[in-house]
Amino acid sequence: MRDTGEGSSHDALAGWKRVHEEYLELFEVTFERFVSREGGSLAVLMEDCRVALENKHGWLFEDENYAAFVAWMKSVLDFEHFHGVMRKKAKQLVEGRATRK
Repeated sequence: MRDTGEGSSHDALAGWKRVHEEYLELFEVTFERFVSREGGSLAVLMEDCRVALENKHGWLFEDENYAAFVAWMKSVLDFEHFHGVMRKKAKQLVEGRATRK
């Protein structure tokens, strides 16, 4: 199975999508508070991020300091990316437990 979820059962994908929706709700509440405190608008920031990711603006992708930010924003904006990040982390946790035994 690839990290996109291809080959997963409908029930498994529905479960991942529920987790993603919960993640988005938590993200929006928390991030909106932060952006508001800084005097900004979450809607404007998210649109700017979406445009930057779609157009692959060089400043965002060339600076290694933004790599984590780009991955994080993709997980917010794209379910397949979120699914891949969660699968990768789960695999790391399982492999870590196996090596500690």
